[in-house]
Amino acid sequence: MRRLDGVPPESEVLEPEGPSKSDRKREHKALQLLARRLLELPPGKAAGLSLDEALAEAVRVGRGIKASSARQRHIRHVANLLDEDVVSRLTALLDGDSAAHAREVARFHALERWRDRLLAEGDAALTEFLDEHPGADAAALRTAMRQARKDIGTPRAAASARKLFQLLKQSLGEMRQPPP
Repeated sequence: MRRLDGVPPESEVLEPEGPSKSDRKREHKALQLLARRLLELPPGKAAGLSLDEALAEAVRVGRGIKASSARQRHIRHVANLLDEDVVSRLTALLDGDSAAHAREVARFHALERWRDRLLAEGDAALTEFLDEHPGADAAALRTAMRQARKDIGTPRAAASARKLFQLLKQSLGEMRQPPP
């Protein structure tokens, strides 16, 4: 029986019975992405996840599949084998790898900035670098910096700048702390 105000009676109000079809599709796409990344992991890292036998075999087989359509089918198969425990461990591993990669990229950019500053500002920037990194080889850095500055505009400029970069990398690499 319909009410006059257009609102259906409580008995006719339908409650959703679970996630929508779109939500299920999004979830499965995310699992497929995780499955793809699992297949791309180096075998040693994947072994550290302690996968069950069926999933480990599917990963081993999947690494050998090169054909695009077969690979996609296999990725869907691996995604169906993933359980919540494996998903959480895999996500933590991949997040850790992403964080390590981000730290390495930041370190690389810092080295580039120091190289550019040393070439642009000269001895003032070198003094500041040596104050921040007292274990660095001051003589080698000064020599490489002066050579790179002298070579600006010549065919040797890129090689000199690379040598300065490598010296900076060695200086920071020796003092680098292991990740926590």
